[in-house]
Amino acid sequence: MRDKADYEHNMSKKNQLKLMAALRDMMREDKLAELKRDLEGLAATHAAAVERKDALIQRLLDNLAFAYDQHSAAGVRHMYIYICIYILEQHV
Repeated sequence: MRDKADYEHNMSKKNQLKLMAALRDMMREDKLAELKRDLEGLAATHAAAVERKDALIQRLLDNLAFAYDQHSAAGVRHMYIYICIYILEQHV
């Protein structure tokens, strides 16, 4: 009788260990799936942030090019006016 109880106790312990291992495997798989979903969300958020920043940089570059063109045009116009005044002063 004692042998049977010991055998039953040992088998119960082995089965419990197997069940716990199976449960841990299932929990790992669930956690892995959860982390993958989180990672996909973070990747999408990151991609959107990068696109926004790229668009901002492009707008700033466009603004800089426009400002440079305006500056150049103003410089040319000022130089033209200066030359006209110089010529007028030479004829007076």
